[in-house]
Amino acid sequence: MSASYIYIIISALLLGFLANATKYEGSKVLNTGIEVTLEIDDVANTVDISMTGSSSAFFGVGFGGTGMNNRYAIIASGTNTVSEHILKKSDACQCNTGVATPIINVISDTITGSTRTVVLQRTRTGTDYTFPAAIGSLAVISAYGEGTNIEYHGPDRRDDDTITLAEAVEPIEMCCISNSAQTRWVNTCGAQDNAADCESFTSNRGRRRCSYIECALIGECNYIGSGRGSQRKCSRLDNQADCEANMSCEWSSGAPPENEFLFFGEYLQIDTIKGNVYFAIALFMVLFGICLYLAYVCYFSKEDKHKIGDHSDYKPLLKYGAV
Repeated sequence: MSASYIYIIISALLLGFLANATKYEGSKVLNTGIEVTLEIDDVANTVDISMTGSSSAFFGVGFGGTGMNNRYAIIASGTNTVSEHILKKSDACQCNTGVATPIINVISDTITGSTRTVVLQRTRTGTDYTFPAAIGSLAVISAYGEGTNIEYHGPDRRDDDTITLAEAVEPIEMCCISNSAQTRWVNTCGAQDNAADCESFTSNRGRRRCSYIECALIGECNYIGSGRGSQRKCSRLDNQADCEANMSCEWSSGAPPENEFLFFGEYLQIDTIKGNVYFAIALFMVLFGICLYLAYVCYFSKEDKHKIGDHSDYKPLLKYGAV
């Protein structure tokens, strides 16, 4: 088999894998009151875990089953300790159950009043436990203690539960757009990044200056044919359906590029504008310097001309013998 065929097969397999790959997430307040959030990414091979419990007691969550023995668990204890364990019923303090090679990376560990929240990340796959990359129910166990040191939790401070994993829904990108063609409101609206600020601008009659909508719905209708009349007609169409119904028009969707400024109907890069301004100032200073130099040369050349006794102005008088 030639190398080209092998390359094609590998590429097809890779594309197929990426096409089927996705993210999964689940969140729940467990029966013990501990809140757990999971975000599983099978492409990046990562799991983001958030656990929230009491700041005055240790708490932990075990994954992948309802039994305690040999269960992989993450425990928050003390005031800033987060550790991985393979639980043993015979070890009340779990003093000898720590994993041989810890793989968690604690991103944050914060206490706010009576609540402690731990955010961490680890690889999805691991020697001690591998998180599932599929929709469905994930069995878990959880427990907490009377104090911050790990000890026997007793029968009333532990329970088993399930967390439902579903395909993660990517957040919808929202944009603030102007309801007016005036440059002032196009730029003012475009600078807002939340619905409250976006919709706070109103006219004297109470009409909203800006609208907070999905970025994917924003676009413009461009003319792709010939003739001025049709060109104007396309520019007046403000939605995709009406635009594409006209054979001479084409809809281009998407929010205006970031870091751009509307100037006389054209979007200009702010960095480009700044660069052009700096260049214009520098050019002006250079030209101004040249003008000063030429003025200096001309002025002193004239002074020197009179100082050396140039009598060319008297030539007419010399011609008629007046001198």
